[in-house]
Order: sequence, then structure tokens, then C-alpha cells
Amino acid sequence: MALKNTGNVKWRNYGENRISLGTENPRDRISSFTKSTRMGYLKESIVNPGEIGHFIFNLKAPKSEGKYEEYFAPVIERVTWLDGDEMKIELDVS
Repeated sequence: MALKNTGNVKWRNYGENRISLGTENPRDRISSFTKSTRMGYLKESIVNPGEIGHFIFNLKAPKSEGKYEEYFAPVIERVTWLDGDEMKIELDVS
């Protein structure tokens, strides 16, 4: 997934304040697809303001068939959630 850094700080994929895609709706719940509260991780080491960052997902389908919705949003760890940026993917497990 590609996202543009529209803020005024660098995104990093390392350190205590790295950016991730965290679960939403409700926030910080355990995902059925990752068994974690984090859905995706930034591929690039640094993404400057105005640049595009690419997030990698490592998902594993649950054993139960069906249609699933996963909600997530960018979070700068130990700093803030980027509010207003909630996203949703729909997954069909068969």
C-alpha cells in the first residue's frame, strides 16, 4: 500500500517512533490476520514530507471462511495516531 507523507516530519521504519499501520475500529485490537495490533510496516527507511511511502502487509487468513473487513490507520509509535486517515480493506477467505 502506498501513502503520501503530507505532514511535516520524516517517517521512519526504525526506532521507538517508527510509523506502522495499526488496527482500528476499535483501535489497537488484535487482528484476525496478523495476531497483532499492527497490520503493516513501512518498507523505506525514511520517507520525507511530500514523498510516497510503501507499507508491507504480512497477513495470514483465518481458518473460518467468510468475508472480513479490516480497519487500520497510520500510527507513529509512542507519539500519535494520524487521525482522519482510517482505511479499510475487504478480504474474502474461501
